[in-house]
Parts: sequence; structure tokens; C-alpha cells
Amino acid sequence: DEVDVAACVSCGIELVRRMTGGGTVVHGWDVTYAIVIPHGCGALPRDISAAYCVISDCLIKGLRWLGIDVQCQIEKQEREREAPADATNICLTNPARYDILLNGKKIAGVSQRRNQKGAMYQGYIALDMPPLDVLVHASKLPNFDRVAEGKSTAINIGRTIPIDRRQIEVAVASGFEMTLGTQWVEGELSSQEIESAERLARTKYATTEWNFRR
Repeated sequence: DEVDVAACVSCGIELVRRMTGGGTVVHGWDVTYAIVIPHGCGALPRDISAAYCVISDCLIKGLRWLGIDVQCQIEKQEREREAPADATNICLTNPARYDILLNGKKIAGVSQRRNQKGAMYQGYIALDMPPLDVLVHASKLPNFDRVAEGKSTAINIGRTIPIDRRQIEVAVASGFEMTLGTQWVEGELSSQEIESAERLARTKYATTEWNFRR
């Protein structure tokens, strides 16, 4: 309902529905992260809003450590009362409570999914803005490229010396360490994990049934 699927396919833009839900995100020019936490470990609060707040604090501390003056979206975004029920839900243009803002515009968001074993949080940090032609095809919303430009931004916009992906990764890890008192250990995926991921992508997450079911 929100994306011009035919236009994306013709331009080679892949589409995938993430299990954590939320609004549409244009990936490829951002840094994404995922956090999986079992219930009872005490790393994050069980309360959903409180957990979002902590993750926001972690991201803010990390990005400020890089000298990026980000802020937290404190208030919950109020939608227009007269907005139509089928209004597009584009994550870039809808700052929600605890999202990260730079110069008043959104640069980072997070979504989550919970089950009986634990919680998974998925998020993105906008490093650069997608090219204009990608934004044009990313949404059926008229003039979406202008809307996105007015409500969202990216870390490297206006910077003389751009920040690279590795700097963001280190900064975010540092933010979590400073906030939660955790110690990260870098590692590589095992061959079994890679095989499992490839199998899941092939049999589930790359299928039409998963991505376009209602």
C-alpha cells in the first residue's frame, strides 16, 4: 500500500518485511543494528517504553561521543485527528517517542518483537541520505523526496569530513557499554549460523508469502 513495488523491482530495489514491524525504511545508506536479549538477564527493562528509553540513551551517548549533537524525541508523536486511515507510514517522516533527532530531524529509530524467551530490537542510524531516484520510488506518497528531506536527515549531511560506518559501530557499542555497563566481545558467525541464516532467507524471508501477506 505504501511502496511502488513495480518501480522498485524495475530499479533493482529489494523489498523485505521485517518481523519487528514498524514503518517503511530505506536501507543501504545507514547503519543497522539488532539486539537480542533473553528475559530475566536484567540488561534492559521488561517494560516496553522503558526499554526504548534505555536504547535511546545508549545511542545518544555513543553518537555524542563522536561529537554529533543528537537529541531524543521526548514526546510521543501525535497524528492528525483527521488523517485518513490509509495514510502512509514511512519511518523516515514519522519521529516517534525515543527516536533520535539531529537538528530537529529524525536520524535513528528502533522497533521490537517479543516472545516467551526474550526480546529483539532492530534499528537504523542514517549515515547518508539515499539518492533522489531511490526516494522517488520508495513511496507512493506524492513528493516523498521533499517530505523526507524536510523531516529526516543523516549524519554526514553538511559535514566537511564524513563519518564512516566503522566509527558509528564503535560509537554505538561504546554507548551501550557506558549506559549498561556491558563489555562487548567481537566475534564471527559460525558456519552453522551462516548456513541457518541463508536457509531462512531462502525459505522464508525472501519469499513473496512472507513479504506480501496481510
